[in-house]
Amino acid sequence: MAYIGLDIGTSGCKASIITEKAEVVAAAHAEYSLKFPRRGFVELDPLEIYAKVKQVLKELSPKAGSVKALSLASFGEAFVLLDECDVPLHNFITYADSRCKGMEKRLSKQYTDERIFDITGVVPNETFSLFRLLWLRDNCPGVMEKARSIYLANDYYNYLLSGSRGVDAGTASKTLLFDIHLGSWSEELLEALGLPGEWFSPVLPVGTFLGKIRSGLAEELGLSPELGIYLGCHDQCSATIGGGVYAPGAAMIGEGSTESINLVVGEAVFQSSGELVKRSMCVEPFLEKGLYLIPASFLTYGNALRWYIRTFEAGIKDSLEEGEDIYAYLEKNSREDTELIFLPHLSKVNIMDPESKVPGAFIGITLDTDRWEFYRAVLQGLNFESRINLDTLQKTGFPIGYLSATGGITKSRMFMQLKADILKKEIHVLENREAGITGLAIICAVACGDYGSYGEAVAQFVRTKEVFYASKDYDGLFEKYQDIRSRLR
Repeated sequence: MAYIGLDIGTSGCKASIITEKAEVVAAAHAEYSLKFPRRGFVELDPLEIYAKVKQVLKELSPKAGSVKALSLASFGEAFVLLDECDVPLHNFITYADSRCKGMEKRLSKQYTDERIFDITGVVPNETFSLFRLLWLRDNCPGVMEKARSIYLANDYYNYLLSGSRGVDAGTASKTLLFDIHLGSWSEELLEALGLPGEWFSPVLPVGTFLGKIRSGLAEELGLSPELGIYLGCHDQCSATIGGGVYAPGAAMIGEGSTESINLVVGEAVFQSSGELVKRSMCVEPFLEKGLYLIPASFLTYGNALRWYIRTFEAGIKDSLEEGEDIYAYLEKNSREDTELIFLPHLSKVNIMDPESKVPGAFIGITLDTDRWEFYRAVLQGLNFESRINLDTLQKTGFPIGYLSATGGITKSRMFMQLKADILKKEIHVLENREAGITGLAIICAVACGDYGSYGEAVAQFVRTKEVFYASKDYDGLFEKYQDIRSRLR
């Protein structure tokens, strides 16, 4: 018995076949490119992504004989409008797109942030689907005239695979149009904004059986026509489950192009609504009724590391020994510590601090500063920003015992130790770095009845590889970082 977890991201899609004993049988991935049609516009072609999705599934098909279920996850806020023939009318507008900057102020003319939070559990910012939809209405009237339906990204690919519509509550909450208490689309907001509720897919529980794979598609990809498609969730939700976090009091930290510290809480979260609104924090429905996720997102994270490598280490491949990992090479040469301060604000950094004007900068450069000190400063700066997010989460009154960590950078033991030191938390690095795909396999396993609960499935699928404990004090340097950051804010 096995399952396919399909993770559709902003730079590529990947999928794995995982057995009910948590063994990875096969894996495949394919990349695609962001589109930049105008300054500030960052898009993805939904049909190009679908072609790549089919490519990775076809690559898995020779080993998919025992696969009985598939679940997928994707980026949360992006959507596509379809015409009456189900043809996409535009590209996905990604979270990095800045065309809607300031549009949240339009909503404030009708609603306070507190009222929006009372309905949706989230505080308005430009990345939500609503503002992209209003932008299309203002600037592309022809698109809106032809539109007959709206699909969020994972909703769209579930539809292409199964022929059935359905979206989970966590993804629906990314629109700013979902009533978190009623568990349905907000009639009040849709009516106030003049948006047609019939365009949206029904909101269904995670793990809902959507149907078998379309017969023609199964034949095209070499998959069984009996393959069941089960409703997944957005990527941060699946990564949290795959990180072993499924109940209140624990948190997962996902290290990728962005970093997100995801804290699971219960119904008591709404007793702290004033503090959450003050800190621009969002509450999203999680796996089951009564569970919620508070994500603290750091959008520049992995992109800042890639910027460092592109800028300072352009010829690094020539320096690597055969089979040597790039992070191992950088770790081998990095300085121990540095007083050099790096502000990683190379793009919009922190959704919880939307008004920040802090620039990206190195502060404290001398004639003796070399590239390895720059690298150490980058690592420290990224973790100082993570500490700010973690402290903000903890100020809401919800305890965090330890952090499960997953993602490519977890391969660097030096970086994980530095993170434990700066965050002053235990960091549990997981064996399987593909937490999102693992989480989707767990959803399949529970939905198919192979495990009786998420806790039972997590115990089988999620294993800790190494634990890092705080052993060095960075409070003084962190205070210096905060002081410089606040002066430039």
